[in-house]
Amino acid sequence: MGIKFIHVGMMKTATTYMQNVWLKDKKFALAHRGLLPVVQYVRQATKENNFDPRYAMNINVDKQPLETQDVILSSEGLSCAYLTELGEQPVRKYIGNAAQLLATLNKQTDNIFICVRSPVAWLRSMHSQFINEGQYGDGRRFMACKEPFLKDCLDLQFLVESYQRNFKNVVVLPFEKLKEDEMSFWKALAESFSVTIPSVKVMPVNESVSGIRLPLMSRLNEISHGIRDSLSASTVYRGAEKEMLVANSERDDRWFNRRFCQHGTEDEIQDMCDHLSLDCDLESFRAIPLSDSFCEWIEDRFIQPFENVTGDRGTANKYREELLREQCP
Repeated sequence: MGIKFIHVGMMKTATTYMQNVWLKDKKFALAHRGLLPVVQYVRQATKENNFDPRYAMNINVDKQPLETQDVILSSEGLSCAYLTELGEQPVRKYIGNAAQLLATLNKQTDNIFICVRSPVAWLRSMHSQFINEGQYGDGRRFMACKEPFLKDCLDLQFLVESYQRNFKNVVVLPFEKLKEDEMSFWKALAESFSVTIPSVKVMPVNESVSGIRLPLMSRLNEISHGIRDSLSASTVYRGAEKEMLVANSERDDRWFNRRFCQHGTEDEIQDMCDHLSLDCDLESFRAIPLSDSFCEWIEDRFIQPFENVTGDRGTANKYREELLREQCP
């Protein structure tokens, strides 16, 4: 039993689906939950500027392993952090620190796996995740708040180079291959890392919301933020109870809002929209404004590096076509 490869993201590229396959297939031993303490350490230490590359990692697989199993380390959190935090965030430093810490495993494996997807589809998916995790706003607010973060997370050139410093075999595969021809995707992974092809099937887990439910969740999150901020700033209401309520609200409100929008009936959703006078143009809400400079940056730092690493000009050109369609006039 040994580590076959380390899967480091990106976010929103069917990570949960792949992890469920690896978890249920008896040929593999997955370390996902067992890797979370490492991800949390890098996240916190980077934010507090006290990262130590000698940090002793204690990584456990999620189920009792067998000697015949191939170990896979997997966390999309290794390539992205601080999604819902506003203001400048040390994302590039975080990615570099994660790569440096994982380099201590390069005597056990030389293999890094990065799954990517169309930048346009990724941006839309990250906007949805931004709201799922408690933030609010349409595509314009999302871009205004998070453009530096999005650039750092889409900097495939930087991500690949960060791991190539200490790992000899950094493999990039497109999510679209998994979606369009799953067997071809698993075969490519097997050939890249000398692992077997999974033999189990799992149902995709999709907890995303669609239609009016996403703008509704955004509005509910915005209301929660307003109430919490007003209460937190109050000079009349003070004490331990206030601190407890504010802390609980920050942790729990997003889950109330998210689960209601995911599981509410159509009538319940419509009643809430009527109550809030929510009449939203879905196309406008979901639109992600892409400036010429941002599109040029995506070409230079994501699409061209993708083509260089994979040699997949066909997929790269599809990414370019989608980007051109979404570019601001």
